[in-house]
Amino acid sequence: MNALIFLDSSRPWQIFFQDAASPVMEGIVNLHNELMFFLTFILFFVILILIRVISSFSFNDSFLGKFHVINRVIHGTEIEII
Repeated sequence: MNALIFLDSSRPWQIFFQDAASPVMEGIVNLHNELMFFLTFILFFVILILIRVISSFSFNDSFLGKFHVINRVIHGTEIEII
């Protein structure tokens, strides 16, 4: 019976939200979860693009005088359309 006292109280170093006590708080938690999903999705693709740019235009090739020629021109037209 004593465990029921601590169901809706916060704890030190708590990671997740507390249990929602109103429909408004449930909406806030759902919005947070959806935004974090899309932010993670966007972050994944930004990291992929960054890896592609770093691997295509490496510092060592241009530093030694060997300029890396890319067969395909990378303008990002497809990503701008999307």
